[in-house]
Amino acid sequence: MTAKTLLGVFAKYWEAGKVKTRLARDTNAPFAAALYQAFILATLERVSGIADAQMLCATPAERLNEFALFTPPNWTITSQISGDLGKRMKSFFQQAVAEQFETTVLIGTDSPTIPTAMISQAFASLKAADCVLGPATDGGYYLIGCRQQVPPVFDDINWSSNKVLEQTIRALQQAGFSYKLLPPWFDIDTVDDLRNLRESVDDSSRWLCQRLDDLEAEHLA
Repeated sequence: MTAKTLLGVFAKYWEAGKVKTRLARDTNAPFAAALYQAFILATLERVSGIADAQMLCATPAERLNEFALFTPPNWTITSQISGDLGKRMKSFFQQAVAEQFETTVLIGTDSPTIPTAMISQAFASLKAADCVLGPATDGGYYLIGCRQQVPPVFDDINWSSNKVLEQTIRALQQAGFSYKLLPPWFDIDTVDDLRNLRESVDDSSRWLCQRLDDLEAEHLA
């Protein structure tokens, strides 16, 4: 059977000082990097099997073998192109359209406890809407999806600002694209966010809290 739905996950290599920099400022870079690696694994395990096809889009390309060491089966691993976040996401959706997926959803690895029901809801929303967005509490979005076309939302956006969602919605409205909004969810970017992480963990990702405890004992004690 031809795959009709594609779920993509964006991730970058867990190099200390290059990931989770806001969290690292309040803790330290090795702790933040090790925790981010756990976020990647937790995300992949959590969302596996929701879509017909699933793709881990990692960066940099020379580190793909290290991602492959813990990526679950039935995932395709590919490298992101160079450029800003908008350019990289645009390329992902262009590839999905070229491969004739009917609906495509993309998430990151900053929300490792995202309810799987939200991702299923995203795919369901695309039966009626051109685009779906999952608003993040910091003004960005934790999820974006589209059906059979590339949404015009990846240029002229102030990435890493609290205006990303607002600017994205405006671009959709100006282009005449219909869209649905999912319930808000949160990214893990600061020490305060770690409290939200602990409170949102369910049985399927309980090990993530244990990993957090272990890393705190190792790096922050």
